[in-house]
Amino acid sequence: MISAFLAEAQTSDGVNQRFPTWLLFTLYSIISCCGLVAWTVILKYGIGLRAHATDEELGGTPRFGNTGHPDVESETSTESKSNESISEHKDTKSSGAFVRERLAIGLQSLFCPKPLVAPVAMAALTQITQWSIAANLGEIGAEMCDPLECGGTEGRFVFRLSLTLSQILVPLGSLVSSVGACPRWLFYCISLLQYISCGLVCAAALGFWRSMWMTAGGQALFISSFALCGMLEGYVITMTYRYIGDAESIPLAQRHSAGALLSIASVILVSVGSLILGGAVANGDIQCIDP
Repeated sequence: MISAFLAEAQTSDGVNQRFPTWLLFTLYSIISCCGLVAWTVILKYGIGLRAHATDEELGGTPRFGNTGHPDVESETSTESKSNESISEHKDTKSSGAFVRERLAIGLQSLFCPKPLVAPVAMAALTQITQWSIAANLGEIGAEMCDPLECGGTEGRFVFRLSLTLSQILVPLGSLVSSVGACPRWLFYCISLLQYISCGLVCAAALGFWRSMWMTAGGQALFISSFALCGMLEGYVITMTYRYIGDAESIPLAQRHSAGALLSIASVILVSVGSLILGGAVANGDIQCIDP
């Protein structure tokens, strides 16, 4: 969000620059370093982390992270026994059996409990719609909003404003999720709205209702859809992690595995989707066509 504000401050019209690009990148680096320092301090001192046990329960100082939590102790004990067993029998097993056993253990760490399947699946889908689809087709859709030509002034303005708003609203959507837990029915409606906003971006990029997109109202709809797609993605993904963390009825080890599954699935699915759509755009299979 701050990066988007800095970029807007550097060149609000996309042509004239108020300060050089090297200075903009230097400011970006400083912002990134501030985040790294903050994260390091959080990990070192346990700031904001939940204490899983009190002084009385532990007979000492509060423990943060995994220490002292019965679920984690059980998980650690099980994993230690598993590793010991593997070490004892590694020499007597074939390499194929050893690999299969390690693979089974790895898959267990990606188990998703049934109550969290729907939120995790919908959150993963929002990652695809935002970072694979909208990110690759957004510029083409904006160019299709230009009533004169592809790459025209109006199309560039539409994309610049859409992208800036999206970059600002993605973290804001994530922050809004911190206000309170969202009812599941409302969470599903918000996810559906995010998919619809991405669908509108795709409709513009693929040339559906071309005459409508070239009007002032159509351009406003495209800008709103692109920005809304980003904001709701930020909200949905963060709320899903909140669902995972707050699911006290689910063992901690399974909550960890659900979070790991969401993270890995998001990376893999977004990467594959970006490769496919990015390749189609690069090859000209999907491109803007002059009116």
